[in-house]
Amino acid sequence: MVERILKWLFDVKISSDEIESFFKDKEKDFLKYRNNLMLKRAVERNLEIIGEAVNKIITRDNSFTEKITNAKAIIGLRNRGPSCAIMVENTDKLDEVLSLLKKLIGKSRR
Repeated sequence: MVERILKWLFDVKISSDEIESFFKDKEKDFLKYRNNLMLKRAVERNLEIIGEAVNKIITRDNSFTEKITNAKAIIGLRNRGPSCAIMVENTDKLDEVLSLLKKLIGKSRR
């Protein structure tokens, strides 16, 4: 695998781990998340990083579009800026978003 792709996959892992760390031992409640501006901005920034990394991965190697499910939705996170939390709000659970990202990393390592 190309070294740059590994670096971008690492960016996805670091950003998803960071999002999880924000909620360690805390309830993942969307209303509390929405009302905490600092937390919201930190999560949104990490989602943007993840979207940009996935975009770079599939631009470099188009075969990853088959390996990364929902790649276009993930890439869309980087374009939404502050409104990227819409994805989180629609699922109403940050766990689901993080689970999706963990699957992304797992599938891409194969």
